[in-house]
Amino acid sequence: MVLDVTLGTQPMLSNFGLLVKEIRALWPHASITAALGISGFNGADGKTATAQETALLAQNLDYVNLMAYDVYGAWAPTTGPLAPLYATCAPPAFGQSVQTGFQVALKQGFKASQVILGIPGYAKRLELVSSKLEEKVVNGKPTYYYQNHTTVTPVSCLR
Repeated sequence: MVLDVTLGTQPMLSNFGLLVKEIRALWPHASITAALGISGFNGADGKTATAQETALLAQNLDYVNLMAYDVYGAWAPTTGPLAPLYATCAPPAFGQSVQTGFQVALKQGFKASQVILGIPGYAKRLELVSSKLEEKVVNGKPTYYYQNHTTVTPVSCLR
């Protein structure tokens, strides 16, 4: 059985927890998983949910699939890695990484053995503002990752 639920508010998160608990009671041997964004589930205040808010999910889900990708893309002000392992050289506003996503999952009450890492098997292509790469210093480290790009998404030539 596949159930696709998009959560928007805390009552929805609470109700989702109750739904998963009910499914677990009806089908105790079923494998129940949920997708978890890199910033975790949102709580009542719109920020990252607490372990108390996600307790029913942590108790009744077998796994959470941590979607640790799409950190950068057309929506970001610069280019950057799709799924950085660490955020050590990322600008402060983009401090998400595989590591921070995993830490959020643990803080939300999931065991390490429940977290399945989702990584990208694709790339994104952005048009740079300039063909000359600029070295930038981010968190004291030189990098060429973060380049300004246009709002144009290039059309793929592989059709």
